[in-house]
Amino acid sequence: MTQEKRRYDLDWLRVLAILTVFIFHSGRFFDRMDWHVKNPMTHEGLQTWTMFLASWMMPLIFVISGASLYFALGKVGKFIKDKVLRLLVPLVVGVFTHVALGVYLERLTHHQFTGSFFEFYPKYFQGMYGDGGNFAWMGLHLWYLLVLFVFTLALMPVFYWLKGPGKKVLDWLGNFLALPGMFYLLALPVAWIMIKVNPQSIWGERAWGGWSLLGYILFFLYGFILFSNVKLQESIKRWRWVSLTLTIICTVALAYTNDRYGSAVFGSRG
Repeated sequence: MTQEKRRYDLDWLRVLAILTVFIFHSGRFFDRMDWHVKNPMTHEGLQTWTMFLASWMMPLIFVISGASLYFALGKVGKFIKDKVLRLLVPLVVGVFTHVALGVYLERLTHHQFTGSFFEFYPKYFQGMYGDGGNFAWMGLHLWYLLVLFVFTLALMPVFYWLKGPGKKVLDWLGNFLALPGMFYLLALPVAWIMIKVNPQSIWGERAWGGWSLLGYILFFLYGFILFSNVKLQESIKRWRWVSLTLTIICTVALAYTNDRYGSAVFGSRG
C-alpha cells in the first residue's frame, strides 16, 4: 500500500484481527476439540468461544488482504518481489524454525517422542506432517502466508484486469452492490460453497481455520471489490446497525447449535 493511499482503518483492522488470532489460539489449549497441545482440564464454554471467533476471524483477514492488494497493485515485477519478501520468505524461515518447535511440542505432549528439541530436529525432516511424518511444509499456523501467496499469484491477472481494462466491470459491480442491502448477496456464494462442496475434499476441507479454501478465495475477492468503490463502503456503513443485529442473531444461533449438536472439528491448521 503506497503512502499516499494509506488506509489507517485497514491498518487498525489488521492489528485487531491479528490480536484476535492470538486470543483464538490461546483458547485452543482449553476447549474440547483436539489440538497440538491441550491443557489437562478443558471447558465447554471455550468451545462456543472458539466457534464464535472462527466464524469471522479468518474471513476478515482475507477481506483485509484483498483490500490491501487493491491499493498495492503497481508494476508487476515490483509487486511480485514485494509478495515474495512479505509472504514467502517469512513462511520458509518459519517452517525451519518455530514451526519445527511447534511440531516438537506436539509430539512431546502426545507421547510420540522423548528427548530435547535438538534431538528431535533431525527427525523433523522425516516424512510429511499430516501424513504420518513431521515436516510441516505448509507452515502449520503460518498456512495463511502460503495460501495468500498462492491466491495472489493465481488471481493476479484478474486483479490487474479489474483495475485496468476491466475497470468498468469493477465499477458496475461495486455500484450494484452499493444499492440498499445488495451487498448481503455476497454471502450467498459462500453459503453455497459451505453447503455443497464436499468437506472431505481439499477445496472443501474446513481445517483451514474453520473455513474452506474456496470460501477464502471469495473473501479475498470481496476485499478487493469492497475497497474499490466508495459508494459501496458508504452503503455498508449506513446498514451497520442492521448488520450488527443480524450478527447477534446468527451468533446466538451458532452458540445454540454448538451446544445442542456439537461443532465441526478443526484440523491441524486451525
